Formats: sequence, structure tokens, C-alpha cells
Amino acid sequence: MGEDLYELQKGWVWVKLGDICSFKNGINFQSSQKGEEGILTIDVLNMYSHSLLINTENLYRVNINLNDEYLLKSGDILFVRSSVKREGVGWASLFKPIKEDVTFCGFIIRARLNTSNIFPEFITYFFRSSLAREKIVAGSSQVTITNISQDVLRGFDIPLPPLPEQYRIVAKIEELFTQLDAGVELLKKVKAKLKRYRQTVLKAAVEGNLTKEWREAHQGELEPASVLLERILKQRREKWEAEQLAKMQAQGKTPKDDKWKLKYKEAIAPDTSNLPELPNGWCWVSAEQCTSLITDGEHITPERSESGVLLLSARNVQNGWLSLEEVDYVPEHIYKILAKRLVVEPGDVLLSCSGSVGRSCVAPENLKFALVRSVAVLKPFFLMGSFLSYSIRTPLLQSQINEKKTQTAQANIFQGKIKQLVFPLPNLLEQEKIVKEIEYCFSVIDQIEKTVDTNIKRAEKLRQSILKQAFTGQLVPQDSNDEPAEKLLERIKAEKEAIETEKKTQRTTKLKSTQPRKTKKSSTQLELNLNNQDV
Repeated sequence: MGEDLYELQKGWVWVKLGDICSFKNGINFQSSQKGEEGILTIDVLNMYSHSLLINTENLYRVNINLNDEYLLKSGDILFVRSSVKREGVGWASLFKPIKEDVTFCGFIIRARLNTSNIFPEFITYFFRSSLAREKIVAGSSQVTITNISQDVLRGFDIPLPPLPEQYRIVAKIEELFTQLDAGVELLKKVKAKLKRYRQTVLKAAVEGNLTKEWREAHQGELEPASVLLERILKQRREKWEAEQLAKMQAQGKTPKDDKWKLKYKEAIAPDTSNLPELPNGWCWVSAEQCTSLITDGEHITPERSESGVLLLSARNVQNGWLSLEEVDYVPEHIYKILAKRLVVEPGDVLLSCSGSVGRSCVAPENLKFALVRSVAVLKPFFLMGSFLSYSIRTPLLQSQINEKKTQTAQANIFQGKIKQLVFPLPNLLEQEKIVKEIEYCFSVIDQIEKTVDTNIKRAEKLRQSILKQAFTGQLVPQDSNDEPAEKLLERIKAEKEAIETEKKTQRTTKLKSTQPRKTKKSSTQLELNLNNQDV
């Protein structure tokens, strides 16, 4: 890994990680060995955070007998050895002891410094920097998951400054990171408030507070919603009658009288007993009353193809928009078969009704697609799609959906329950005004959110910039009184040689103590032996 080393500051040296650390892979165990008893175990999920220290709050226990060599000590550096995501491999965290013994799983490599002349925080921060991360990822192997080996870590070059400078660098990093973390936390709080503000806007919309002043200014000019509902119900019946006549004509039949009209089923009116009071001129309406059709996508899995007509599911229905990132396709001839049952038209309301239940958007212009069972379609009258879609996203409708959905292997809300959803209904002019007000507020929120997200990303880039400055010697000033790292390295090597010599001595002493002791034989013993041989 030393082919592209950069020039170091005076007093710094390059050192191989393998020259200052010993390594140990974590222990593999079966999931059946996890339980309420046993030794606390660190998993890779405990390591992914901006904090240098490992999160030891959510450790699990493993019922297994371990040697002391698998127990962690203060200052141990843990590396993610295996990760599903390539960018996660080699992520480093520092262990600080807690009241109990702690071990680590087989997806982790432990590096333990064999000297007290190197600050473990310094090494760990280095492996958090892009200077190291890019090389770590490049040196990893990938089959089903990404792996990093001990050999790669052993051969890794570390920029080593004098020990006092290591402390100064870490102190400065932590000072700057504390400021950054505070800023990012503030940005996240702003983002959470924006999310709540969206819900506040939607709540105000369906309660009439968003357009209260507008409504008061146009008092006497607006049609009561009850009149609108009468027109909707009249049009709903007329549409049904037209469809029935068309079917009879297609079969060559002519009705003799109007008795066939008695088969028409009126839409069920909503139960308003537990609903809040509405603004003057508004009324309550069921989803069935204000739509010509409520249905869902294809129940039988249609033939897929590499291209053709889009086949969308609940994952594509987001709040306010259709996501086309993960899509399936059906051939054109299959779409024609599906279209006999359902054609989604611009302005139709789409509702995720299986899995993640309750997301809603309006079908856009110029997009032909089919749907599977996990998406419901509501076909509203009088272009009310946007108002109904926004209403579905309000706390009022979301609470109804949560009450009516069933929960088995996954959540579902079926057509019968969707028809019972209750909406507040203003007149068409106020609906139009409400939609415009929501869209204006949301556009402001979107812009603020983009600024917040940009600044969060900028903070991460600044974090890496700080680390790069730290490990190229530009973050803190050098002190000529510091002992050069070369001298430090000499002491480290001397320490290592002394440790190796002591280990050899201990092994030799142990070997001698296990060998049988040789004793001198007396002349009498020799004589007896000779006599025994003669026998």
C-alpha cells in the first residue's frame, strides 16, 4: 500500500499497521447461541456512526465459552471485516471498556496496539478519513459480500507524527467535530420540524383554517358543498345508467321500461357521529359518494417483460409523486388485456393499499401504466383528485386508514373499507384554493429542505476535509520540541524486541520445566543393572 504515499511533515514517519498492532478475527457462532444469558457481543451494526466510540447500548449476548484472547480491552480498534455494502467494509471504531466483559463477532477484526507510544484515537480517526477509506475499499474483495483481510490491514501505511502532536491532532479533531455535530443536529431538528409543518398545513387544509380568510372574503359567492354533493350523486347515477344501457345495447337488448334502474345502488353516506365540526358551507362525504369507481390493480401476476408498458406497485406510490426508480414492465398485448378491466387516467387518485398502506398521489399526464393489487385507484368526479389525494395524507384520513386496515403478514386496506373513508367536502372553488395554498407552502418547505440537506452533505465533506488536514500535518502547528517520530519508532521497535525476547524466554523456561529430570546413578545402581542383564 506504499506505492502512492504522500510527503510527510518534518518529524513524521510512515509505519505499517502490522508493525505496531496484533490482529484477531472475531468468533463465529450460531444464531441459536444468542440469548438472554452469555457474554456481551459487538456486531457491525454497533459500529456505524460518526462517534469514534462503539455504541455499546444495544449489544446482544452469546452463550459461548471464550478464551481471554477474545475479550476486548481499552484502546482496541475494531474494523468491519465483512459488509453487504462495499463502502462499509474497513470502518473503524474504538472500544472503551464497560462494567462487563465484551467480545466481538466474526465480521470484525480487532487490532490491538503493542505499544503505549501511539494514541489509539489517532489511528482510529485516520481510518475514518478518505485517505484511508478509499484504499481500504480498493483493497477489499467482493463475492456475495465485501471482505477485508488481516493481511491488507497489516500492510497498511500509517502517517505517524510525534506522540504529543498525536494528542494535539485528536483534541483539535474532536473540538471541530463537536461543533460540526451540534450544527448537524440542529439541521436535523429543522428537518423534523419541517415534516411536522407539512402535517400542520394538511391539517389546517381539511379543517378549513388554511382558507378561512379567503372564504370569509367570498361569503355569499360560494356554492354550498351540499349542492355540489347533489350534483356529484346525480352524475354518479347518470354514469351508471349510461354504462348499463351501453351493455344492453352491446347484447342487442332494448329495455321495455325503467325497472332496470331500480338495480342502482346508492353510495353509502358517511357516519359523521364522531367527526369534528366543519366550516359553514362544507359537508362530509364518503369516498364511494364522490367517486365513480374504487378498485385496485391486477390480482393475478401478469407476464413480465424487459420493456413495454410500466407495471407499478405500492413501492412506486409516494406521497405526492410516482417513483419510477424500481419498475416492472408488461408486454403491450398483456397491457391491452389488463386495460379491459382498468385504465388509469390522469387525475385518478392512487393509494398504496398493501404493505406500506396510506401513501397517495395523483396519476400524472402522459404516462401509460398498469397496476398490481397493492395499489388502489379512486376515480373522482369534477377533477377533485388533487384535493382528495392531499386529504388522504392528512392526520384525519390517516387515522381512518389505520383503523380500517387489516394486519396479517402485511398491512392491507381493501376496497370495501376504502369506500367507507370519510372526507370533508368544500365547494369546488375552495378546493382549488386549498390545493394552491398547500402547493405554495410545500414548495417553500421543499426549498428549505433542499438547503438543509445540502448543508448536511456539506458538513460531511467538511468532516473529511478536517481529517485530511489532520493526517497531512496541516490541522495543528508542529512543535520543534517534540521528539521526532523516528525516535518514537525506535522505542517502539525496542519495545517489540523486548516483548519477543521475553516471550522466547518464557517459552524456553516452560519447555525445560516440562522435560524429565536426569539423575546420576550410584555405583550400586549400576552394579544392579549389570547383574539384571546377566540373568
